[in-house]
Amino acid sequence: MRIAYGVHGYSRGHATRASAVLTSLCERHEVRIYAGGDAYDFLSRKFPVERIPSLGFSYNQNGKMSKLKTFLNNFPKALDLFRHGPQFRQLLGSMRSFGPDVVISDAEAWTHRAALALGIPRIGFDHFGVMVYCRVPLALMDRLRSTMDRRLYLGFIGTPDRVLVSSFYDVPPNDETVQVIGPLLRDEVHHVQPRDGDHLLVYLNNGVRQMNRRLEGILQSLSREVRLYGAGRVGREGQIDYRPPGNLSFLRDLATCKAVLSTAGNQLVGEAIHYGKPLLVMPERT
Repeated sequence: MRIAYGVHGYSRGHATRASAVLTSLCERHEVRIYAGGDAYDFLSRKFPVERIPSLGFSYNQNGKMSKLKTFLNNFPKALDLFRHGPQFRQLLGSMRSFGPDVVISDAEAWTHRAALALGIPRIGFDHFGVMVYCRVPLALMDRLRSTMDRRLYLGFIGTPDRVLVSSFYDVPPNDETVQVIGPLLRDEVHHVQPRDGDHLLVYLNNGVRQMNRRLEGILQSLSREVRLYGAGRVGREGQIDYRPPGNLSFLRDLATCKAVLSTAGNQLVGEAIHYGKPLLVMPERT
């Protein structure tokens, strides 16, 4: 079977989830991978990947997500997507020449839309679908606040033929076309044994903006080592050891930490639960 696999490029969670299944898929099927942004950087170390555009958030200097900057930076890409611009047509040509039997997409809009244009069956395989295709027990105000996010997701992705939702918590699906599965753990996760360490692991999905003076001051005041990923710098400064991106090095630090502080979502949470690590998860500031 020929499979086109699209991976959303913002942050690394989508790529690590895809990595957990791509090795097996590539052994049994002919697979062409499409990704942009952080996902391209992560996956291209292990697989051949074709680069495509990627949507993402933009931030102010104070580390808060800026709705205006996010809109302005994504608007040209969205225009290309919905008006079938040059980048979309390039992907369309690549996918047409490959001739996939099915497209699997991890919240990636270009491959979803190209498959729709070519009449190829689509499988949605991500975590955010839990908010759209499952009965999540949200308080009324939280449900109202999430309305725009859910509408944007459906606007970009559409409605796939089948939906797989990866979730670290149990949640009932809306209907029989939706299947909920647990966190997808990479092979490397199983090869690293957990133990109780003393350092705090910090992961910021956009640390260049999120690592503000207040957060840095709090981390520097701790009486333990802080190993921090995602800040865009490397080296030791006081209590903080700023670390470069790394697959195995990050997993070792995760498996041996005392606890985790993170802005990340489903994938890192699932891996931390697997290792039995306490978590403090910080939501995006808007």
